[in-house]
Amino acid sequence: MLVDFGQTVVCSVSDLFELQDQPAEVLEKPIASFRCRVKRFSPSKKNVNKGIRLLDENNYNVCLTLKCARDLYWAKVTLSDTDFVLYYKKPRVRKEVDEKKSVKQGKNINSASQGYSDSLELEQRKEELHEEEERLHEQEEMLRKEEENFTNESIKREQELQLVALQMQLWDISAKLDVIASNNSNLVKAVCIIQVCKEFSGEKIL
Repeated sequence: MLVDFGQTVVCSVSDLFELQDQPAEVLEKPIASFRCRVKRFSPSKKNVNKGIRLLDENNYNVCLTLKCARDLYWAKVTLSDTDFVLYYKKPRVRKEVDEKKSVKQGKNINSASQGYSDSLELEQRKEELHEEEERLHEQEEMLRKEEENFTNESIKREQELQLVALQMQLWDISAKLDVIASNNSNLVKAVCIIQVCKEFSGEKIL
């Protein structure tokens, strides 16, 4: 006995499949419950879009061929009067749903975490850029003050050089005036001596 896709039935092991040549795990189970979905079918693929339905009026042979994981088996289902073979897998529906839900929640958490991380990184980057802007502004202000001080120092030194040059010119003029004054004084003295000599000579003649 086997139910259609999407349905579940609890039955005895002997009713579901023959015990001969079955896996040991099957023999240990007192009951079996299957929720089946079709993985593939043979021999023809022309009925792919039509789907496969197990009918109540048909008899089927079920043989579990392989244990894939915990509570998960591959089964071969055949019609009793034909060679048409259906391959069924007993999925862990609840677990698959939980796993998908967990994966989705994990993705949401990762997305939220990634979004928060990106936001935090963006804020940190903005703060770094703001600090860099302030540092550049301070550096620009410092360079401006240094340039202003350098300009003032240059003007001051130029004025000092001009003052020294002017003082040297004044000293030169003063020296020339001293020479001229000294020459004039000597000339006056010479004239006076000559005059005195003339007067003295005239008195003697008389």
